[in-house]
Amino acid sequence: MKESAVMKSLANHLKYCYGACVKRNRHLPAKELAVKVRNILQHICGEHEQCDVAWCYDKKAMQDNNPYKAPANHQLQKEKRRETYLQLEIIFSQYASDEMM
Repeated sequence: MKESAVMKSLANHLKYCYGACVKRNRHLPAKELAVKVRNILQHICGEHEQCDVAWCYDKKAMQDNNPYKAPANHQLQKEKRRETYLQLEIIFSQYASDEMM
């Protein structure tokens, strides 16, 4: 079995994001909830097109034209840490599947 390339601090942040997303969107049909959960991975990679301004500080900062720098342990540079991103992509495809929702 291969060891995870995900740092503990990032794993904790992802666990928080997953729980918050499910709680915030539990009223949605399973397919829509699955899409929202899969977007968490894009959020931590700095892609905020699908984020909601109500919870995404980055998107709110862009909207308000204020600089915001997320904590380093809440971010993932998918080009620099490709192995970590690919591992997370597999995990998110499992835990954000329509069946799991």
